[in-house]
Amino acid sequence: AATDALIGEDGMLVKISQMLNGKKGWGKDAEKVAQTAAATLGWMSRFSEAKIVKSGHSQEFLKVFEPAFSHKSAAVRQASFKSWFHLACVFDGMSSTLAHPKRLELICRPFRTSWPNDKSIEVRRTAVTVWSHIVNLLTRRCTIEKTSAFEVAVASVLSAVLGEADRQIRA
Repeated sequence: AATDALIGEDGMLVKISQMLNGKKGWGKDAEKVAQTAAATLGWMSRFSEAKIVKSGHSQEFLKVFEPAFSHKSAAVRQASFKSWFHLACVFDGMSSTLAHPKRLELICRPFRTSWPNDKSIEVRRTAVTVWSHIVNLLTRRCTIEKTSAFEVAVASVLSAVLGEADRQIRA
């Protein structure tokens, strides 16, 4: 019953997705509603903890999360990065599965794709703060020392963010 309330066709994730995408015609309040929805999604991730992954519903969460990174509102994109940290904490709380190559790749994806292209300094500042917290989660468990974890969490993100400057530095 709890899973249906969360994931079902009229569940919380559907409602949050509608709020993020403005499907209900929120009018002048649409941006604030979407920003609140992005924040709520993060806290839902945190409170659901490992149940998201163990029940096989992590993909449903991601389908709602990912479009928020390209929302037209900088405030919504900023809230999305903050909420993303909660999802990273869920993975970290599962016996260090944050360092699992596929999960780490997934968690770092918005930092490689959305962060480098965002024009808002506030969003970029929030993204770098959240990314540094995720790197901190990895170093706390000494998993960053693994070459693959370092490559995914640090090198690939910095390469994407620095872009052309990175190529010039390496040359």
